[in-house]
Formats: sequence, C-alpha cells, structure tokens
Amino acid sequence: MNKLFFIFKLRNNKKRFVLNMLLLSLMVSSSLYYSELGSSYCQEKLAPLVSSDYDLKVTALINESLVNEISNKSFVDEVVFVLIADLNLNNHRATGILISDLNKLNMTNYIPKLIEGGNGAGVIISKNLATELNLKVGDTVLLRPLHGNQNVELLVAGIAEFPFTTDADIILKYPEEFKEYYSNRLPTHALFGEAYVKLKTPLNKSDEYIKTISSAAVDIYYRSERLKELQAKIDEMKHNTFYVLSKFSGIFAAVIVGLTELNFFMFNIKKFRFNIPLKYLGAQFMLYISSALFMSSIMSLAIIKLIFGHISLESILMLITILSLALATSYVAVYLTTKRGECL
Repeated sequence: MNKLFFIFKLRNNKKRFVLNMLLLSLMVSSSLYYSELGSSYCQEKLAPLVSSDYDLKVTALINESLVNEISNKSFVDEVVFVLIADLNLNNHRATGILISDLNKLNMTNYIPKLIEGGNGAGVIISKNLATELNLKVGDTVLLRPLHGNQNVELLVAGIAEFPFTTDADIILKYPEEFKEYYSNRLPTHALFGEAYVKLKTPLNKSDEYIKTISSAAVDIYYRSERLKELQAKIDEMKHNTFYVLSKFSGIFAAVIVGLTELNFFMFNIKKFRFNIPLKYLGAQFMLYISSALFMSSIMSLAIIKLIFGHISLESILMLITILSLALATSYVAVYLTTKRGECL
C-alpha cells in the first residue's frame, strides 16, 4: 500500500480541516500582528534617533541671530535647520517643512518614506496631498507663503508618506524668495522650527554653547538621553506579560492543534489498520498537518499585509519559528506516542 494513502483518506473530513486552518490562521495572525505592531512601534520611535547622527535638537523661534549662535563653528560640526510655515500650493493651503539642506533629511525627525521620485531639487509632497491635487512626479507646481503674492515655480521631486507624527504636507529646500518675504514681514525674520546639531566636542564639554542657545530656545533635546529613555520603555513593553502571550499565541495554537490532530491521526491509524513502520509515522504526521500549517501561514501573511501594508523581517522570523516548532512538536509527539506502545 502507498504509505501516503492514509493522508488523503483522512483529508475527506474537509470541515475539520477548514476549521483547524481558520483557528490556526486567527492565532498565527494574532502573533504576527503583535510582532508587527512591536516592530512598527520600535521603528517609529527609534528610527529618527538611530538613523540620525545629531546630538541636540533645538526647538525655538528661529531668527538670523539664533541661526548664527546655533551654527557656532567652535562647537558645531554640522547643523540642519527645519522651519515650519503655512504655504499655498496651487491655491491649496498646505503646511510646509522648509529645510536648509534637503539632502540631510536623515538628520531630522521628518524622514519621509518615498513612494515615487527622490530627494532631488524641487518639492516632496505627501501622498494624500498628491492624490487630492492629482499631482505626480515631474509636475510643476506654484508655491508661495500663505499670505504672500510671489509664486515660486518648482517641480514635484517626490511623493512620500510622512511620519504620522509629522503634521505636514510638503518638504522643500528653503527658497531664497521666501527668506526675503519673511524678513520683510516677520519681526527679526523668526519662524518656529528646529535645528539639528552635530557637535564637534563631547556633550559634557559643550556647557558654554548650550547655555548660550538655551536662553532663546523653547526646548533642547538631548539625543543620547532620549535614546536611553526610549530603549528602556521599549524593553519594558516587550517584557509585558500580555504582549509576550499575544505575540507567542500562534506557537501555542499550533502546538495545541498539532496535539489534537495527533489523537485523530493515531485513532485512524488503528481504525484503518494501516501497516506503517514506526520510523515513518513522525514524518507521515508532519505531512498530514503541514498543509493546514502552511495554508494558515499564507492567510496570516495576507492579513498582516492588508493591515500594515508591509511584512517586516521580525514577522517572517516569528512565522518560521511557529512553523518549525509546530512541525518539530508534531514529529516528537507522534514518535513518543508510538514508542510508548499506546497505538499500533
């Protein structure tokens, strides 16, 4: 007799197979969901810190005088200024991020996820705004300060998704025409914004510099200290009992379904009196249950893709762990069961 015949014989109970697959899909999806949620949370919170190399973020009403103080070459190796302004793009009100150097976006908290185009000369527009105004990469747009009358003609260099913490519609290099407009209308040319500073000297030796700029700053953000605080919070979250149980629920479900199916499998082995050598039983059971496991994994990945729009490496590793442990448990369980002489 074909040693695989009984697998197809047992598969005639389609209702049982479908219910098991749906249960596994639900639990595995739950595992991947919390794995993806944790991964997204860590990426959202830590990425601006880990991928950047600034030491200080200075939030202030930034004017020419403060620009000079912040850019003090005795202490500062590099600085990027980001100003926030109300703009008019093609007669549509928009919040703009005016940056001193577009190529140094990675030093800021405004790192966009580019969908089309790049960081070339021009303007980067949010996906929502591009959809609303029917704009695509390469289109020409007219941009001006909200209450100004001097338009600047720019190309759409990129379309991107901005971090959800960024309430902005567009990012562009600060045009010279805008500087002239604001200097004529705002006291001492001040715009609310941020400066990302990379220091030449260690932070503990920059007291004089920090004291000078702190008098005008709303807040001074110490990257190294904040990174430690966030890392501690994330470690605490990852050790939370509910998070751990939710994340690993797929493993528990796969093992439980595997053990339940083992009883059904062994019962039918006796019922149909299959003459299968002991050394084949573990592998045969793995084949029997693997179809449900892999179908569940495909459904789970599809669900996570629909929810998050992507699948992280952490989720893939979690899924591989679930499948590996479930199959290993299946093999060991059926082998030990037959070894003890409970069946056959």
